Amino acid sequence: MSMSVNEQFSVSVVIPAYNAEMHIRRSIDSVLGQTRMPHEIIVVDDGSTDKTQTLLSEYGDKIINIHQENAGASIARNTGIKRASGSWIAFLDVDDEWLPSLIEMQVEKLLENPHVVWSYSNYWFMQHDSGHKRIAFRPSPPLKNNVIQDYLTVHSKYNIRTSACIIKKSVLCDSGLFMPEQKWVQDTDLFLRIAYKHPQIVYIDTPLANYYSETPQSLTSKHCFLAEELCSLVERHLILSQENNRQKELIRSMSKKIPYWVNVAIQHENYKEARTMIKRMGHLVPIRTRWNLTIQIYLSIFKKLWSR
Repeated sequence: MSMSVNEQFSVSVVIPAYNAEMHIRRSIDSVLGQTRMPHEIIVVDDGSTDKTQTLLSEYGDKIINIHQENAGASIARNTGIKRASGSWIAFLDVDDEWLPSLIEMQVEKLLENPHVVWSYSNYWFMQHDSGHKRIAFRPSPPLKNNVIQDYLTVHSKYNIRTSACIIKKSVLCDSGLFMPEQKWVQDTDLFLRIAYKHPQIVYIDTPLANYYSETPQSLTSKHCFLAEELCSLVERHLILSQENNRQKELIRSMSKKIPYWVNVAIQHENYKEARTMIKRMGHLVPIRTRWNLTIQIYLSIFKKLWSR
């Protein structure tokens, strides 16, 4: 008896983990509690030195437990992708968690739009120490069949989190997977590469994941700001987008994204990083915005010095 299209939609979950004893149960249990179960759960232990392996062993054959020497988040995710036997990959960072209907709702919308090869959802920003939460994206205007026609047009305000996306495995492989060289923005780098050739993306406005900010022992640094890394990313993608005839769309997106990054640097009092961004990437930002950001940087520096 042949399987239905719905039954053939197999989702492999990839969870990279490093010294994750504080959070590993929460993340895996959130997958096991899904209303639609995945094809498999792959946990890649990236050289943990705490009790992560002990805790993973408790799940037995409920998960595929891979242990490797410490190599970073990108290589850990790539290891999981290559091992996966499902046709679709869902990512979950070990310090985050899914709400019960994430797989079910995303698969439902992907089945309704068989020409689309990736999807993502809204999510909650969670403060790990206080329990306070806020929604990531404001409610979006109604979309036909939940499809955004070009992700680059919304990239500046709808930033995908790996913990809230599902992507076709073949697309990930064709796009080159995660780049180990990108230490902080490896997900942004990959998603832009996918968007050049696959602009349409399913978006679900309902929050389907909890993203925990500033979590200790995170495999990916959620609190740092590296201007050099971001500038190199943009410069490389100016070339890649031109090769894919999408440079105009990328520049339009970056003209809004760069001010956001500069403001993040200012909020964290990383004024040198903010100035570096303006110096190297300012030509992609409207002149008035560039001047306003520059003034904001020096006003913030003055206020900090004045308060001493």
